[in-house]
Amino acid sequence: MDNAWAIELGSTTYSIVKAKATEQLKDKYPTLNVTDKGESDQPAVFPTVYIHELPGMELGQDLEGQTINAVRETIQVDVTSNKNHSECRKIMSKITDIYKQMRFSVTGTPQYDVNGGTYICNMRFSRVFGAGDTIL
Repeated sequence: MDNAWAIELGSTTYSIVKAKATEQLKDKYPTLNVTDKGESDQPAVFPTVYIHELPGMELGQDLEGQTINAVRETIQVDVTSNKNHSECRKIMSKITDIYKQMRFSVTGTPQYDVNGGTYICNMRFSRVFGAGDTIL
């Protein structure tokens, strides 16, 4: 029995999104910071894409209950900018395309906020993964 796939799911999807977003957005946003860290002791970098895994849910339990057969994975993405909401929207659009390519559903449409000159956009994505599923 190996349930590690379920434990590593957030890290795996984060790595894929970070690599694709960095590649696809590097020309327009050369200082783009894609992170899964909620805090940093470094100066703020804009724009920033913060990807964090929300608590998941085991699905498809069998009678033995020894293995994780499926998981509903939910991810929240926060895009912050020190320019405007338009920049947040453009970056979030590309992030959404990447999650949709990985067959995630949008479970929280964009929500916008501004806090002391920092513009924020966040969305949530969700997908059920089975133990043998291919992530891409």
